[in-house]
Amino acid sequence: VYSDADRDAPYLGLAGQTMRLGEAPARDSYLNQEAILEAMRHCGADALHPGYGFLSENGAFAERVQANGACFIGPSPRWIEAMGHKTRARALAAEHGLPVSRGSSVLGGDAKATLRAASEIGYPGLVSLPLVHRGFSNGEVYLERLIERPRHIEFQLLGDRHGSVAHLFERDCSVQRRHQKLIEEAPAPAVDRAGIDSLATRVAEVMQQLGYDNFGTVEMLRGHDGAFSF
Repeated sequence: VYSDADRDAPYLGLAGQTMRLGEAPARDSYLNQEAILEAMRHCGADALHPGYGFLSENGAFAERVQANGACFIGPSPRWIEAMGHKTRARALAAEHGLPVSRGSSVLGGDAKATLRAASEIGYPGLVSLPLVHRGFSNGEVYLERLIERPRHIEFQLLGDRHGSVAHLFERDCSVQRRHQKLIEEAPAPAVDRAGIDSLATRVAEVMQQLGYDNFGTVEMLRGHDGAFSF
């Protein structure tokens, strides 16, 4: 599917079938749920891949795809809702015993309360957004303790629809440019093998308790002290 902005994109020539969604503005095309669902129904698709951005992290849209009898290729709606909002995801992880860095809940407009939260968390701090959908705005912010020059290590998970979750070990994604991963190395080098294997097992156990049923990653930062944070 494409909008008028992409009607001359070369990749469309490689597709077996293409369908126009609407005019160039995203709200009239890539964010137009009715247009996308109608395209899905019209061509008889039994599955929909949302790509990235736009509606890919919209739980309500994923539910509508499923209600139309098609498979949403990606996380189930409940996982989009649970993990899409960062402070709720952090609270869920902490509740089930995963290591989580110090942080606040969503902050209001009270400057004194914000300063008090920052003092409790400790400096240096990081101002973060719980969730930003492409094409939408969100004024919510929260604070986290900044982990300076960490290693970015993420655990690979595979969950089935029968209640089982296994980890596929980890990969180190610390080689980055402008906070974008350039190299992923597995297994992570120069870490205590017993410790990281134990954490991987714990991550898989927690996600199994939560009923995770997809392929995904649990991303962690590892500080200079060797401590991991979700």
